[in-house]
Amino acid sequence: MSKSTQGDECIETRNPPSSSMRKWRFWAVFPGLCFSSFLTAFDASVVFTALPTMVADLQSGQTYIWIINAYTLAMCAVQPLYGQAADIFGRKATHIAAIVLFLIGSCICGLAKRTAVLVVGRTIQGVGGGGLSIMPSMIISDLVPLRERQKYTGIIYGTFAIGTFIGPVLGGVLTNTIGWRWIFFLVMIIAGLTLLFTILFLRVKYERQGTVLQRLLRIDFVGNTALIPSVTAILLALTNSSGTYSWTSYHVLLPLLLGLLGLAGFLYLQSNTCLRFAEPTVPLRLFLNLASFIAFMMTLLHGLLLYWTSLYLPVYFQAIRQDTPQISGVSCLASAIPLVPAGVFGGILIAKYGKYKLNQICGFILMAVGLGLFSLLDSNSQIAEWIMFQFIFAVGAGLVLTALLPAIQAPLSDDDTAAATATWGFVQAFGFIWGAAIPSAIFNHRVSSLSNHVNDLRVRSILQGGGAYEHASKAFLSSLDAKLRNDVVEIFTSGIKFTWQISIAFSGCGLILALIIPSVRLRKDLNTNFGLDER
Repeated sequence: MSKSTQGDECIETRNPPSSSMRKWRFWAVFPGLCFSSFLTAFDASVVFTALPTMVADLQSGQTYIWIINAYTLAMCAVQPLYGQAADIFGRKATHIAAIVLFLIGSCICGLAKRTAVLVVGRTIQGVGGGGLSIMPSMIISDLVPLRERQKYTGIIYGTFAIGTFIGPVLGGVLTNTIGWRWIFFLVMIIAGLTLLFTILFLRVKYERQGTVLQRLLRIDFVGNTALIPSVTAILLALTNSSGTYSWTSYHVLLPLLLGLLGLAGFLYLQSNTCLRFAEPTVPLRLFLNLASFIAFMMTLLHGLLLYWTSLYLPVYFQAIRQDTPQISGVSCLASAIPLVPAGVFGGILIAKYGKYKLNQICGFILMAVGLGLFSLLDSNSQIAEWIMFQFIFAVGAGLVLTALLPAIQAPLSDDDTAAATATWGFVQAFGFIWGAAIPSAIFNHRVSSLSNHVNDLRVRSILQGGGAYEHASKAFLSSLDAKLRNDVVEIFTSGIKFTWQISIAFSGCGLILALIIPSVRLRKDLNTNFGLDER
């Protein structure tokens, strides 16, 4: 063990023991991290399942979309702040704060009697969820060197997958028996267990510097004041574009332009100490290295395509095959289940060979092939076809999933672990936002352009008014007579085929980036002030 000086700080440099030699304190950290990952996945999947019942019970009307958007917005906007807070206040305190916020938000949601109160609860949940989604990866990055990290993040991805799998099933059971509120009460119980495990077993180093006020003054409040409204404006624009308004409407263009200008202003503030008055939330040095910059761009595309697929595979099953939402959820497991084992396998390859580029290339190729095959699906497609097509896409997505953060961290110092991980989470969540808006706009526009083939004026007005995605369901189709239903299904089929074809271009951009990204050696040593406290 040696010491290396970096700036004015003394940072421990060591080669951590192998997996077989690690002590119980190392493994005791994982239950809290796994519960955190499970919590975010379970909450997201279970709320989607219960949403129609919640909306009907609270009579939410058109405001229902903000039950989802409030969480997404809060989660995305605060992730960079969590990276800064983790460096200033330590990993454990920051992680506990995220759990507590998530727990408080869940309590408000469970007790909500009005939609506005539920949206407030979801917003607070999102603020906590933003931390829960990135803190496990950040903490693992402090415990093991870069070369080995993906073997351990695979454990976290595994529990995330379990939450994704059981969320829809358990959500349906709770909603149909004791009521949707118990979904949030159950989330509170899980959050309580997560908090308990974190307090008892997450023992990591942290050297307190200065008073609480001095540490608070290190937070980039000016930068975050610019970032959060900017993300809000972009989400508002994309929400409007998916529904009532066209992309040329000022309801879309004005908030989108203001949001993008706000992001540009945020980046300028990050580079200007005089205007910022504090440490940057997102240090621009994270983007100055070509490998890290390209990996961030791939993260955006990967998040976009994952959300694209998760939203439009159910459209195929419900609008083309005319399955129920429950059957559709089960059918989509063919793309959810293989993703995590593929990610774990990819992580093992990275740990063994110290290379991430081949995973990215193979992953984006398989994703492009899978998306291309999705465009061949119609009402006559066999079960074996849509299962195999989903498997191909999921394996590709899994290989890319565990090869992005190593590519970002490899050219950077371990001092940038928190900022890099938080920015990675933010970029991925930002991709989710675009992954909902872009395909919705494509699908709605395509269906609207073909709606003249429908003779029924009422149905035609629905399809032309941005309501294609909203009405792409078995319930809507069952309300139509046989001839009209066949016409609408044919239009939906054309619309979703075109949507898949456009998605191939995005995966192609990801492949180009994977081909040109520099290959950087993955470190076998670990230099950190936040490692495991074994005292």
